[in-house]
Amino acid sequence: QYDRAIPAYYAGLGAILSRVRRWGLNQRDEGFVGMDTSAPGTSGETSNIFHEYFQRIAYSMDMNILLLAMSSILLRAGNSHFHRSHWEVACQDYVSAEFYRSLRFSAFLLRETGRQKSRDDGDRKVALNNFINHDAWYEVSAVLEGLISNNMASAKSNRHMYEEARAEYTEALRIKQSALQALHGDNSEEGQPTLSSLSTHVKDDDLVSDIATTLHNIGLLRSKCGEPKKAEKAFTQSLSLRVKKFGLDDPGVSTTLRALGDLYFNEKRYDDSFRSYKESLRICKLHCGIPDLNAAEL
Repeated sequence: QYDRAIPAYYAGLGAILSRVRRWGLNQRDEGFVGMDTSAPGTSGETSNIFHEYFQRIAYSMDMNILLLAMSSILLRAGNSHFHRSHWEVACQDYVSAEFYRSLRFSAFLLRETGRQKSRDDGDRKVALNNFINHDAWYEVSAVLEGLISNNMASAKSNRHMYEEARAEYTEALRIKQSALQALHGDNSEEGQPTLSSLSTHVKDDDLVSDIATTLHNIGLLRSKCGEPKKAEKAFTQSLSLRVKKFGLDDPGVSTTLRALGDLYFNEKRYDDSFRSYKESLRICKLHCGIPDLNAAEL
């Protein structure tokens, strides 16, 4: 249904842009100092019209949730293009998604640090903690950033932009691992912000699954780049996380075992390949119910 989904996503984006324009027109007579930037994905007259409005929205605690909505919509639109093998368009949507997410986040930090006389790292940590305590959507923003980086990396990998994909995967992994540590308060002794007071919005299972998925994708990229040892390490790390968190019968375990089987087969490690395929097929049959293409291929 991707052909239907994409116009629907862009229609939703258009509705938000109309609301931004109405709000901006109502607010344009007020004094405002914003960041010197413009939104990607717009050009000409449209860019000139919305340039100031986006900055105003970013600095409004009542309205800047619209930027997260736009980021989320663009992420999903990019995913739909990705599944249709439109890698370049997917990358464009991911870039725009990250712009709107980061615009809101950066605006808050600038406003908070601007209220203080000094600008050292301690002030930034205070501002970030204020953001977390004030805004229940902080953790959604953090998780969204990790998803965008991961999916951008996958799209770039399919465009054979391997070095850029590698950098994106590394960043995605860092973001997700930091979010997981913050969720459990692992950074509290270092004075880093935590999400413990708002953990109902971010689930531990989701973050672990996201990290495992990124490690799986890193394994695929390493395989494409002719680095079998590094690929095996990434796949093994992904499996370890999933088995520990979700058990041996998790569908994600089957997916990574299949990729590991492919890796072993290409390395002519046929016994290891057979064992990986066999276990992947066992898990696959548990969740298929009826014969499907994945089971048939295995």
